[in-house]
Parts: sequence; structure tokens; C-alpha cells
Amino acid sequence: MTGGHPISRESEAEEHLEEELTKYCNSLNAAATNNSCGCEEPSNSTKLSYQDKPQRLSKAGLTLMTSSLAQIIELVEPPAEAIGLDRSWKEVEKDLGCVLPSDYKSFIDQYGSGLVCGLIAVWNFRDESLFDVPLKEVLCGARSVIESYKKENVLAAEAWTTFPEPGGLLPFCTVIDVHYLNWRTEGAAAEWDCVFWFADGIEFIHLKGDSFSDFLLKVLRKQYNRNEIPTFDEPYRFTDFSNW
Repeated sequence: MTGGHPISRESEAEEHLEEELTKYCNSLNAAATNNSCGCEEPSNSTKLSYQDKPQRLSKAGLTLMTSSLAQIIELVEPPAEAIGLDRSWKEVEKDLGCVLPSDYKSFIDQYGSGLVCGLIAVWNFRDESLFDVPLKEVLCGARSVIESYKKENVLAAEAWTTFPEPGGLLPFCTVIDVHYLNWRTEGAAAEWDCVFWFADGIEFIHLKGDSFSDFLLKVLRKQYNRNEIPTFDEPYRFTDFSNW
């Protein structure tokens, strides 16, 4: 596909992927229902859907998640029903003015709003109770995390910029209340890597090449070996905000 705004091109590509995967799931279900493949007729609980968990879809030959995210789901069981999925990604991205990384969106679709290990809050931009509109004002306005970065006077010293400037830092996750995980919004959304704001040291730590799901998996597996980045002990759980 050529021409058009890059946001529209990425969004259309994702919609096309969803359409094709839905057709494929339907064809598998139809084949089993007609017994043309020698399978037992599927019940409603065993029929495949585009929105299924990645474990089921991967068995059908479909890959929707990054390897890191698939491993996270094995370590941290998603809730039976994700909460806070009020807005569509199309609405969120139009409001924000950019396409967001697919691993983050898949994580939110699986988990919704809540906490990993009780202390990692991945911000759910689909949740209207947490993020009002316009979203860009919430994330970049006078009371935002981005504004707090500017007040710390460390951005210029370390040659960082903030969203919505090209390549600017966009926070999207809180770790133990005071630390923040940011995307470095350089290039296409699939290329964004992460920058960890270590509040105690008032410094940014560039996790070069690590996507959001890479970061979370490495934290759960204690692979960073850095005092600035916290570790957590098993069992890993995803919980709501009631005890936060």
C-alpha cells in the first residue's frame, strides 16, 4: 500500500490482518463443523476467534503476539475478562495522533486495566475512567508526567525530547509508583524501544532495542541485572486496582 497518512496506512494494515485472521478462524470452524477435516464438531467453547488467547490461536497456526508477550501470558495469567476496554484503538490513536505499538495493544486487549505483580501499572489508554479525552492533553498537559520531566531539568542535559516532538519520550507505564517506562517514539511504532525513568537517581536509562513486552519479560525473569530496575518474585499475578 502506498500513499496516504502513515497513521492511516498502519491502521488499515491492522484492520486487514484482523479481517484475514477472522476469515481463517471461520474457515477452520466451518471445516470442523462439516467434518470435512475428520474433526469432531466444535462446541461454542472450542471454536476459534480472532480475539482468542494466543495459546489457542498458535495451535491453529496463527501468530498474533510477539514471542515476548506470548511468554508473559504463560507467566502471568490474564483475567477471565479484561476491564476498561471502553474505547477502540482507532479512537485512541486518532485522539493521540499516532499509531501505538502492537505488543502494547495486544497486552491491553488481553489484560485490560490492572497491575502486574501489584506494582507495575501499564496504562490502559482505552479505559475512559482512567484517561479522559483529549488524550494528548492528559499525557502532555500541565499535570502530566511529561511536564514533571521538564521540571527536573534533565531532558536537555541528556539530549532527550518529549512527545509529541519527533523521537520524544511518551510515558505509558508506572513501576512502583515513582518510576516510569517510556517509549522513545523514533520511527514506526514497531521500532519504538523503551527508556526507563529511574526516579531515585533522577535519570533516564535507555533500554536499547527493547520493546514494551521485551522489558516486562526481562523484569519478570530478572534479566536486567541493574540495581535501578526492580525485580519481582513469583508467583506473578495480574490484579485490579482495588489494593493499589
